Amino acid sequence: MANVFLWHIHRRVYPLSVANESFLSDEDLLDRGLTCQVRGDFQGAVHSFSELLRRRPSEEAAFVQLLQALLKLDKHEKALPFTVKGLSLHPNSRKLHYIKGVIHYKLGQYSDSELELKNAHELDPNDPEPLLALAMVYIHTNRESLAATFLRTALDLDQDHGLAQYVLGIVLMKMDQALEAKEILAQSISSFEAVTAMSEEYLDGLFLSGSAMLMTGKYQEAVTRLERAVGLLEKKETIRSHLAQFFPVDDLFQSLYAAYIKCGMLDEARALLEKRQGAK
Repeated sequence: MANVFLWHIHRRVYPLSVANESFLSDEDLLDRGLTCQVRGDFQGAVHSFSELLRRRPSEEAAFVQLLQALLKLDKHEKALPFTVKGLSLHPNSRKLHYIKGVIHYKLGQYSDSELELKNAHELDPNDPEPLLALAMVYIHTNRESLAATFLRTALDLDQDHGLAQYVLGIVLMKMDQALEAKEILAQSISSFEAVTAMSEEYLDGLFLSGSAMLMTGKYQEAVTRLERAVGLLEKKETIRSHLAQFFPVDDLFQSLYAAYIKCGMLDEARALLEKRQGAK
C-alpha cells in the first residue's frame, strides 16, 4: 500500500515541476540552466536549455548552452544534430563550429574535426581554443610537429594557457625534446597554481599539474595533487564531466598509479588498481 501511495505522489509531483518551469521567463530559465551547470547538474541544465531552445528556436546562445551541457554528459551523438541545425541558422558562428569540431574529435572523426576547428579559427584568429583543439587532432593523427606549431601560436595569444603548455610539453616529449618539454611543463604547473578551489577548472588543474609533476620528476608532489584530484572526483556523480575535455577519466587514475610506483608506494598502487578493476 505504501508503494502505491508513493507512486501517486511521484506521478503528481513530476508533471507539476515541469509545469512550474513553463511559467519561468526566458531569462529565469537561462539562469536555472546556468545554475545547474555550476552545480554539476548537467541533466538539469539540458532540460532547462532544451526548453529555452524550444522557445527560441533560432537563437545561437540557446544552441550553444544546450550543446555545452550535452558535452558535459558525453552525449556526443545526441549533440551533433543540434550543431548541424544551429550552423544552418548561424553559419558564421565561431562557437558552434568549435563545438562541432570538438564533438567530431570525441567521436574519432578527425578529418571532420579539423575542418570545423579551422573554420572556428578563421572566424576568430585571436581565440587560442580552436588552436589547442586542432593540436589534439594532429597528435591523434601523428602530426606532432604541426601540433607543436599550433600550440606555440596558441601560447602567443595566451602565454599563461596552462592546458596549451601542458599539451605542448607532452608533444615535445614525443619529439625527443626533453629539456624544453620540462621547461614548458614547469610553466604549466605555475599556471595551474593560479586555479583556485572555487574554480570549475580546479580539478582539471590538479590532474594536469600532477601529471606534469610526474613527468618532471616531482613524484611525491605528483601523488599529493593526483590523490586530491581523485578524492574530489569520487565525490561527484558526473565523474567524466569534471575532467579536461581532451583527456579521459582513466588518464587520472593511470597517472596516480604511475606516481605511486615511482614513489615506491606499492601497496597504494595495488589498492588503486584493484579498486579500478572492481569499478569496471
